[in-house]
Amino acid sequence: MRIQLTFLIIIILFISSIAKVGIGYSNQGPLPVELSLLTAFVKDGAVIIKWETVTEINNHGFEVQKLSIDNKDSTWISIGFVEGSGTSNSHKEYFFIDEFESGLEIICYRLKQIDQDGKVSYSKEISLSLVSNSEMLPNVFNLYQNYPNPFNPTTKIKFAIPQESLGGSSNVVLKLFDILGREVAILINKNLDAGFYEIELNAEGLSSGMYFYQLIWNGKSLTKKLMLTK
Repeated sequence: MRIQLTFLIIIILFISSIAKVGIGYSNQGPLPVELSLLTAFVKDGAVIIKWETVTEINNHGFEVQKLSIDNKDSTWISIGFVEGSGTSNSHKEYFFIDEFESGLEIICYRLKQIDQDGKVSYSKEISLSLVSNSEMLPNVFNLYQNYPNPFNPTTKIKFAIPQESLGGSSNVVLKLFDILGREVAILINKNLDAGFYEIELNAEGLSSGMYFYQLIWNGKSLTKKLMLTK
């Protein structure tokens, strides 16, 4: 009886070990990244692309691509890259901000998922209808996270200046500080109309480390940090 019971336990353990090996795999290797959500919407005059994953295996990241339907000669173009989570069995959320382009009415987005070994796959395509640029001026003062981050030696910084009640342009200042709070550079100091803006920061002459960039407008300020790696 003890021999039969021991034999039965061995069989159960063997079957259990096979089941564990099979989780997350197919006959051709690891399953691809599983998306549970992919959407795009307009907020404060910019397009927000948001997606969520349930599982990821060897995921290097996502290349965000865009297609302008209004242009017959348009092709898919890359507008940015978001780093993935490698291998994960937990829920992950991602987003990407695409500034609005004047004159477009319908645009499409998709994700090009890239494995760590270079293999790629594409998500479904999603489309979005836009209104004219004049109707999409920002209504809030905003400073976006720079992209890419970390970076070397260049990165892009986006910000939004809302429409004032009196209209017209207003002074905008964008400064860069080191980790000790010392001013390193003044990136912008000029009058700007309401709208969305993007500048490129070239930090070729700076040392590696953490920096802060601060946007000042109408007595208000917003600050974010960035990382320069060389």
